[in-house]
Amino acid sequence: KKFRDALANPAVALVVDDIGPPPAKPRGVEVRGRAEAHHIGGDSIWHTADPEYLSVTPTYIASWGIDSDSFTPNGRKVGAAVSGQGEPVEGAS
Repeated sequence: KKFRDALANPAVALVVDDIGPPPAKPRGVEVRGRAEAHHIGGDSIWHTADPEYLSVTPTYIASWGIDSDSFTPNGRKVGAAVSGQGEPVEGAS
């Protein structure tokens, strides 16, 4: 389903978060960008994967609890968003 969704709307976001080691504090990374759907090749990247896969070109990256306080996100525009190419990134400042 995510593959089909990315074909219809290539604006994607990926969030990885967890609770760090003691003292347990939330931490995470968010990557926003443009997805490109590939119909073959995924199984050559990882032998048990499907042939279809998505690659993401980041336009905005944020983190919290890694290089900052757990409740103070630290984010920046990257790639085309910085150079003024492509579409503006909503919420990026």
